[in-house]
Amino acid sequence: MPLLIAEKLVKAFGGMRALDGIDISVDKGEIKGIIGPNGSGKTTLLNVLSGVYKSDDGRVVYNDQDITNFQPHRITKHGLSRTFQVPKPFMKMTVWENLLVSCMCRPDDRREKLLKRATELLQFVGFEHLRNEQAKNLSGGQQKLLEFLRILLAEPTTILLDEPFAGVHPTLKAEMIKIIKKMNEEGITFLIISHDILELFSAVSKVAVMVNGKVLAEGTPDEIKQNTEVLEAYLSCPAVEE
Repeated sequence: MPLLIAEKLVKAFGGMRALDGIDISVDKGEIKGIIGPNGSGKTTLLNVLSGVYKSDDGRVVYNDQDITNFQPHRITKHGLSRTFQVPKPFMKMTVWENLLVSCMCRPDDRREKLLKRATELLQFVGFEHLRNEQAKNLSGGQQKLLEFLRILLAEPTTILLDEPFAGVHPTLKAEMIKIIKKMNEEGITFLIISHDILELFSAVSKVAVMVNGKVLAEGTPDEIKQNTEVLEAYLSCPAVEE
């Protein structure tokens, strides 16, 4: 059953349609991936779904509620959170202080449980030794993982991940995939954009391929690997920025 639905979404920049009437959905409890050549509209889609951009047409439905063009903070309150390609931790705060921000924004009766969960998450990803390290001293991959942990403590029901594996050390990639699968087992739904296809395919159950602001194909990773239209799209699409 779809938890997140985008219907005929349109987003234009000048005369160019980054999203050209796209239809896509994510089932509750699913880990779904999105791939596509540069310029296919993947990040624009996440920006519209999360309220960073307003759509020009179409609608977004989440958990049976129309959230089209809601402000990002309202969308977050509905349980839909996202990360960015470039992580945005509080650079002058420690790892632990970054996590505390999420905990302190929760109701008083939840804080003690979330503080315990924050400690468990640090242990799970092997970050205990970085607890008192300022975020600015972390590697790019470590900052991405910290941002991911911070979002988990906001207790979302769905997380949108924008290029979580880009520029990340293989060891950290494996940790990220491990935690994505663990959180999915605990009930969190994921929509993940990535150019790291091997890592993405190891984590997801379904994949959507975007080209020119539309969905070209959907299927399991094995089905997408064998899709000749997908291969042709990657070979023929010019390398432009999204």
